[in-house]
Amino acid sequence: MPAQGAMIVCTKCGQGNDDAARYCRRCTHKLQSERFEPAADLPDIGGLPPPDPEMLRGHRELVQKSAEAWTWAVLAAASALIGAAWELWWLPVAVVPLAGLAAWQRRL
Repeated sequence: MPAQGAMIVCTKCGQGNDDAARYCRRCTHKLQSERFEPAADLPDIGGLPPPDPEMLRGHRELVQKSAEAWTWAVLAAASALIGAAWELWWLPVAVVPLAGLAAWQRRL
């Protein structure tokens, strides 16, 4: 048991606080003390459950498909812009349908 009149010093503002205090009187910062036990009447929730590997795999596939779809879209847009700027009309006419066909075949 700590001595009567012991003080805990706030790590944020340096204010001395009573030993039983949980928050600083001056700045209301939570005081750093290992003496407090969790309340016995509160249920133990045990933290968050670990992530489901199948769910993570699904998200990973979604991100990969989205990245591939954006790659094809950027390729098609770049070919259209370059074709318009350099008057190479055959470039977007050839690349845009090929990019669309590749995306459709990959089920993007």
